[in-house]
Amino acid sequence: MRHRQGGLAGFGEPCGQLGQVTAFAEELALAVDHFQVHLQVENHLKMNLEVVDGQGKFLGEGRDLAELTARFAEASQAALAVPQTAKSQQPVEAKVFAAVAEKTQQNIAGLSMTVYPALVEENGTVKEGRFSTAAEAEFQHRRALQRLLMQQLAEPAKFLRGKLPGLTELGLMYRELGRIDALVEDILLASLDTCVLEGEASLPRDGAGLAALAERKRGSWTEHAERLARLTLEVLKLWHGLQKRFKGKIDLAQAVALNDIKQQLSNLVYPGFVRETPAQWFKELPRFLKAIELRLEKLPSQVQKDRVWSSELGGLWAQYQNRVNKHTQEGKRDPQLELYRWWLEEYRVSLFAQQLGTKVPISDKRLSKQWSQVEP
Repeated sequence: MRHRQGGLAGFGEPCGQLGQVTAFAEELALAVDHFQVHLQVENHLKMNLEVVDGQGKFLGEGRDLAELTARFAEASQAALAVPQTAKSQQPVEAKVFAAVAEKTQQNIAGLSMTVYPALVEENGTVKEGRFSTAAEAEFQHRRALQRLLMQQLAEPAKFLRGKLPGLTELGLMYRELGRIDALVEDILLASLDTCVLEGEASLPRDGAGLAALAERKRGSWTEHAERLARLTLEVLKLWHGLQKRFKGKIDLAQAVALNDIKQQLSNLVYPGFVRETPAQWFKELPRFLKAIELRLEKLPSQVQKDRVWSSELGGLWAQYQNRVNKHTQEGKRDPQLELYRWWLEEYRVSLFAQQLGTKVPISDKRLSKQWSQVEP
């Protein structure tokens, strides 16, 4: 570190030294490069770090913190995973489940940590679980409530399963992705979410609260379910038409664009997409798919421009996917990351099909600004 040369000669009597030292300190301007962090330190001069588990058992050692962090990331997450209680193994019934606390303290790896209880759905059964973040707990709790509402409204659910509009066509269009009964189940669960749970300031945390909410809002469920079924059929028809465009001979000059489009389609329409796609973005799927149609129409006359955009979009998606994987490993759920994901679709529309318009003003700069809001 470079510093001002020379001693402190000339400083006056003790009564005036404090002010003089302060003035000297203000003149000592330090920049990042003064520390010369780029210099390579010999390995034997670095601190040796040991990794132990919760019981103090030696797991490994090394002098590179980044390498150790990467090597033991999975083990550390497992050690800090929230243990589930015996109560969490008991199935929950819609009308009688007891109040689920919003948060509590639990001993994990020798530390008292705040955990977030919530209902959780596992293979169609609802149980109580505990999570390390409030966001993940709320997400799981909401999905579990959808399932409990289906139990509570069993009679209208039975009616809707056989009366949804376009059932035969839905089955034909969805058969490459899965069974029609699974699609119908997703439509019913997703429509229950928009009909009953959406717009609530807080989600019910006991059976009585859920029953009261269901009774108050059940009257419009049929309308919501039928509307979602029609929208799903529209999406599947557009998707099916795009799939046909990939059959037959492919111009090698267009291969980069076509591969990008295939990946995009697989991330928009896939087994379970009806329930997994947020309601506010599900209704935008037809526009996103129509934008792909327009892109394909323009492709022969702008192959080079499309290739440049494909490269940019590929990098943005890889960045997004890497962060998703990291958050999944860490048990995070970040609404800012989800918003970024759907803004990527809007950005595609702005590049390839401007005439369709976007839901929000979008640009590469706005995308970059949104990325800065995403949790690391």
